[in-house]
Amino acid sequence: MQKTWSPVGQTPVVPPRYRHDRLSAISGIAVSPRRFHCTLYCHLYEDNIQGEEVAVFLRHLLRQIHGPIIALLVMTRAKSGSVSVVNARGKLVGVFTDGDLRRKMSQDEQALSRPLKGVMTRNPVTVRDEALAVEALKIFDERNIDDLIVVNAKREPVGLVDSQDLPKLKIM
Repeated sequence: MQKTWSPVGQTPVVPPRYRHDRLSAISGIAVSPRRFHCTLYCHLYEDNIQGEEVAVFLRHLLRQIHGPIIALLVMTRAKSGSVSVVNARGKLVGVFTDGDLRRKMSQDEQALSRPLKGVMTRNPVTVRDEALAVEALKIFDERNIDDLIVVNAKREPVGLVDSQDLPKLKIM
């Protein structure tokens, strides 16, 4: 504790260690799916926040959040309706779609708090990377799906075909 002094009748003031015009803050609020509690994450910086500090903060924040929330953030950032789920070896084990979310939320109010493996579709429909476009069209028609994951011979995802992309390519 730093000692301070002041004239009689005045409040002692400790001079700030940092310049207030250079102090930056970044924060985020996480709300539980049941909305019973909120958590505030905040970090102060002595200088202007740079891109790297924002990235580090977001990485720390995302470590605190689990399950479908992360998948939704990834899908939103990628402007996609689905996200491929892989195991530690990079092999495809499932897919999580916005349709999965809607179906699970209608059955289970706690779906957002469940682990991703509990709400994803296991063993999703895929197409090999060497397949022709007509094969993808056939799968879309037969299975009534919107996104088709492209995998290589090792069952590692290498791409995604969205049913909305096909008319743009004038294949349909």
